[in-house]
Amino acid sequence: MWFRNSSKEDEEEFKEASNKIKLIFVVLFLFIIVIIILADSSTYIQDKEYEEIHQQEYRTIIISKLEEASVNNDKKRKEVLLENHLQINISPEYYNRLTIGDSIIKLSGDDNRYYIKQNGESWREDLGAFLRSKLNDDSIYK
Repeated sequence: MWFRNSSKEDEEEFKEASNKIKLIFVVLFLFIIVIIILADSSTYIQDKEYEEIHQQEYRTIIISKLEEASVNNDKKRKEVLLENHLQINISPEYYNRLTIGDSIIKLSGDDNRYYIKQNGESWREDLGAFLRSKLNDDSIYK
């Protein structure tokens, strides 16, 4: 008799252990699915950001330099206000070289922003380089 009870207890313990293992696998599977969805979503957002930058177009003049407006006093980007009332971020390298009255040109379909000083000096900044480097092989912008 005691052997039979022990066998029933063993069966119950086995069922309980197998249910716990099943639960662990289900949770692990769901976790993996969530990670895959987040990774795919991140790529979609990067593609969307790149497309927005790629399609922007403006040809305008700087009317104000907004150093204080930079987010969290960010040393990486500075803001300028343009004649068309567009406020854009530019790198400090270009910010320090530009003055009010200089031109900024960004053509649709081009990743470059062109800076032209009043004296004719000009240079360009590749706006899409960082996002292009982050986009993976699944991107439509290979």
